[in-house]
Amino acid sequence: MAWFSALFGTKRETRRTAGKANGMTHLIAELHSGDEKARADAAVRLHEHPSDQAVEALGKALSDESQDVRDNAAESLRVMIVRGYRKIAPAPLIDALKREPRRVALRSCLRELGFEHKIEEVMQQQFRDAPKYTARCMPFGCPKCGMQITRVPSWPESGNSVPFYAQGDLGQSGAYHIEFVCPACKKQVFVVWDSDPR
Repeated sequence: MAWFSALFGTKRETRRTAGKANGMTHLIAELHSGDEKARADAAVRLHEHPSDQAVEALGKALSDESQDVRDNAAESLRVMIVRGYRKIAPAPLIDALKREPRRVALRSCLRELGFEHKIEEVMQQQFRDAPKYTARCMPFGCPKCGMQITRVPSWPESGNSVPFYAQGDLGQSGAYHIEFVCPACKKQVFVVWDSDPR
C-alpha cells in the first residue's frame, strides 16, 4: 500500500490539491467578472497559487480599468517571481509598463526576470517622444513619480562630478539649478547643485 500512496498520494493530499485548484479557479473567476473590490481582492490573493493559469489571469488584469486591480496584479506577479516562480512571459508586463511607466512593481518584475534592458527601452521611448531631452546625465529618480531619469534638456559640463539632488520644488536653490518636466508624470523637476558645476 505504501507504493500506492507514493505514486498517487493520500486522500488528504488529493483533497488539499483539489481544494487549492478550486480556490484558484474561484479567484480567477472573481478577477474576470467580480465587482471592483472583488477583483482587487482576487488579484491580491492569486499569488498564493503560482501556476500558468494564475499568471495568465494576472497578466490580463494588468490592463483592468481599476487602478487598484492593476496595482494588486502587478504586486502578485512580483511576489510570485520573488518566491521563485519564473514561468512568466514578459510581454504583458512590458505592455503595462508602456501604458504606466511609473509602476514600480512592473519594473521590479521585469528586473527580477532579467529584462532590465526592456525597462530601459520603455524609458528611452519616453524621451524619444520629447526630442528636446538630449543631454545625458547621471541617473536619478524623479522626486514626484520615481521614474529613473537619464536624459534632460541640458546638463552642465561638470554636472556628474559635483554632488547634486533632485527636488519637486525650488525650496533650496543651491549655487546652480536646472528645471525640466518629467516625461512620465509631466511635473516640474529641479536638479540642484550646492557648488557651481559649470
